[in-house]
Amino acid sequence: MDLVTLHTFIETDLADVPLQIILTAADEDLTLAVGPDTTMIEERMGQGQPNLWLQRPAASITSITLTDPEGTVTTLDTTDWHLDPAGKILTRLRTGTNPDSGWNNRVTVTYVPADLNKRQRALVALVQLELDYRHGKKSENIGDHTMTQADYNIARAQIISQAMTRTFA
Repeated sequence: MDLVTLHTFIETDLADVPLQIILTAADEDLTLAVGPDTTMIEERMGQGQPNLWLQRPAASITSITLTDPEGTVTTLDTTDWHLDPAGKILTRLRTGTNPDSGWNNRVTVTYVPADLNKRQRALVALVQLELDYRHGKKSENIGDHTMTQADYNIARAQIISQAMTRTFA
């Protein structure tokens, strides 16, 4: 997300440079917890099982490659696998250009995550929380509103947790 987009969600008098620092830090935190907001690349050793579970739901699969112990790389055709409707489970097909009963050797899956909007909502929420809280104070009272360091930590953990479970509400 860039600052122009962020400004459509958040009103602030903060200058762009410090706002960019807050945005970058929030994006780094979400990347560590959830993954990047661009193409995902997952690599693992196939264990011969027919199903492979992705870390995040996939909107689309860019490519799937298999690398055997000798280093030969085979790019699978879309007829070699099936992605379940939820975008989480890849099933190896016994039909297609490169049929097999399971995922073997090193499997590399490149895909576009389906949860990018939820991640972006979490990013906006983290930036807004950061702007609302004044660091260095144990608590702050503004009219009827009171916020403590503990409240900040809980709210931040909830935003990140919700983004991780893909059920951001």
